[in-house]
Amino acid sequence: MNKPAKPLQSNAFLSWLSAELSERMNDKLSLVKIIPSSALEIMPRLGHGLRLLRHNYPKAKLLATPAEVGGLLNFLKNIFGKGIPSYTPVTFEPDQQLAIKDAQVELIWASTWLFAHDSAWEEDLKEWRRVLKVDGLLMFSYLGPDTGQELRGLPNLKAVWGVDMHDMGDALVKSGFADPVMDMEYITLTYDKKELFLKDVQSLNLFELDGQDLMLDAQIEGLKNDKGLWTLTLEVVYGHAWVVSRSQSGVATIRPEDITIRSK
Repeated sequence: MNKPAKPLQSNAFLSWLSAELSERMNDKLSLVKIIPSSALEIMPRLGHGLRLLRHNYPKAKLLATPAEVGGLLNFLKNIFGKGIPSYTPVTFEPDQQLAIKDAQVELIWASTWLFAHDSAWEEDLKEWRRVLKVDGLLMFSYLGPDTGQELRGLPNLKAVWGVDMHDMGDALVKSGFADPVMDMEYITLTYDKKELFLKDVQSLNLFELDGQDLMLDAQIEGLKNDKGLWTLTLEVVYGHAWVVSRSQSGVATIRPEDITIRSK
C-alpha cells in the first residue's frame, strides 16, 4: 500500500461518516454481552462514540486518544454543559505505545479506524492486545479496499483503502486475539453536483486533483451513471475479537444478521 501524502483532516464528511459508523457499530455492540468497567475509544471524532459508550455503560471509566481531542471535548463540555461526556485523555509514549499499563482496559472501540496505508495497522492490533484485559473486547470498523472503486483507472489515484477482511481476521489471531468475527457492507453515496462528489473523494485522500487537468475533468464527467449522478462506494468492514487466557485460533466471517450473543 502507498501511504497518503498527508493525514486526513476533520471535516463535515468525515464527521458524518464517523457518526454513521458509530451508530452501526453500536447496533452490533448490542448483540455482545459485556459490561466493561473501562473503555478506550481510539481517535474520537466530535464525541460520537463517546456518547454511545457513556449511554451503554454509564458506570464505566472512559478513556480516549489522542489527548488533544480529549482536552478539546472536555473543554467544550465545560462550555455547553451536556452532550459530550467527560473522559480521561490518553497520551502516547515516545515509542508510540499508549501511556497505559498492560491489561488495563476491558473494551476498545475504534470506529472509523482510518489507519495509514502502511504496516502501522498491525502495530495497532498488537498495542490494543497489550492494554486489553483477559475477557476484554476489541470492536472496530474501517474502510475496505473496495472504497472508491468507481475511481479505478483514473490518473493520480493515490491508494486503495484498507485490507481485505479475511487478512484482517488472520492478523487478529496473529496478534493474540481469539474468536475474531469479521463482516462487511457497502454504503453507496450519490451526488448530483460534481464539486461535492470531488470534495468527499478528496476527504479520503483517494487522489490528487489538478483543476487545470482537462483530460481528468472529462474522465470524471464520464463517471456519471445513466441517471446523470456520481456514485461513491464505501466498503465498510466491521470486526470484533476477544482476549482470552488461552489463545484460540480460527476466524469467523459472517453476515451481520448471523452474529450471535457471546455468553460470559
